[in-house]
Amino acid sequence: DSMIKGFESGAVDYVTKPFSRNELLARVGSHIKLKITLEEIEESESSYRMLFNNMTNGFVLHKVIRDENGIPVDYEFIKVNPAFEKLTGLKHDDLLYKSLKTAMPNTQETWIKNYTLTAEKGQAVGFEYYSKEIDKYFEVIVFTPDRIFYATILSDVTQKRKAELKLIEYNDNLEKLIMEKTAQLSISLEREKELTTEIQRALDKEKELKE
Repeated sequence: DSMIKGFESGAVDYVTKPFSRNELLARVGSHIKLKITLEEIEESESSYRMLFNNMTNGFVLHKVIRDENGIPVDYEFIKVNPAFEKLTGLKHDDLLYKSLKTAMPNTQETWIKNYTLTAEKGQAVGFEYYSKEIDKYFEVIVFTPDRIFYATILSDVTQKRKAELKLIEYNDNLEKLIMEKTAQLSISLEREKELTTEIQRALDKEKELKE
């Protein structure tokens, strides 16, 4: 009864009388080490949560879903950070423990292909992806520590990519304009050459008439 009351009151261990001094010291020492370890874990988890919640890159933790042959076919959402919600407009509560194909049925095969490569070979994959669903460009890094879970880190590069596309479009239009102007100039030069030839003929004719 005393032991039960002790545990109910928050005790974590006990010794009985008569007790051994060495045993008592060993038990107390073990619990001090355990307490220090737990504090370090809590501190580490606190730092992780702070990083997870405040990082500017989107972060998603997935669990691999395999078919009866062990081939990866889908991926379950396990954890989503606030930056991912902000970047994509997708909510953590709407994604949690749902498969990728269920939560985002219009997902292009690019995702599935690269995730499968990561899950099967443990090979980190980086690629750029355009999401039609939310009209954004992302730089994506996919990696896995154990081929059961894998993580995705996303960076929104929409503005950069659209600026690059506008620059490409501008350069294409400029090149077309230059080609058009060059063609027009060539025609003008040819016309000018023809006029010069006609003028010279007229001068020659006038000279001949005067003679």
